[in-house]
Amino acid sequence: MPAEIDSDSSINDDVVSEYLSAKHEFLRKHRDLYNERDVMEQVIRSLPFVVSAELDTNNPEIIRFTTTEGITRSMFLVTRSDIPLEYNTDAVVGRVDTEISLLKEDFEDNDCIFITRGSKTIYPKHTFEDLLPQLDSILKSSKSVSEKKQAIKDLNMSLTDSCISDLAENYISNDKLVKRVQAIKKN
Repeated sequence: MPAEIDSDSSINDDVVSEYLSAKHEFLRKHRDLYNERDVMEQVIRSLPFVVSAELDTNNPEIIRFTTTEGITRSMFLVTRSDIPLEYNTDAVVGRVDTEISLLKEDFEDNDCIFITRGSKTIYPKHTFEDLLPQLDSILKSSKSVSEKKQAIKDLNMSLTDSCISDLAENYISNDKLVKRVQAIKKN
């Protein structure tokens, strides 16, 4: 593991992304020697900024971990292209039911969830009460897309670059969101 990865690192740091990508690439090339899912589980658990990690009870290809920042994230342990998917009705319904049940669990705790390609970033209630109004203000502003992206990065929300781009380029204002956050703050 690179020395730059420490307890202050984030899953979105370039050095962490490069490290995990290199691990996946190595494991794909050596499938006959290693089980990618098992090794990647050990790798995630060994990251110094991961305080807890557990396999998804419905899908052991997914690990859910919490960082020193208090952010919970779900991640595929095996690259999606390596997961053989069945396309019959029962298999598809099963995958949808699994995702719905995971989202229900996440929402039961009044968490804020950013869903991006292949992962979820979950913020505990106490961390997003102040962040969401700031994020909403940035996204509603007349700033350019690049200025919005930088302002979002400056919030240190541990969002992926693709999520930041999607937000900055495609955000549709929703006054209900800010009202919900204000209601949570009152409770």
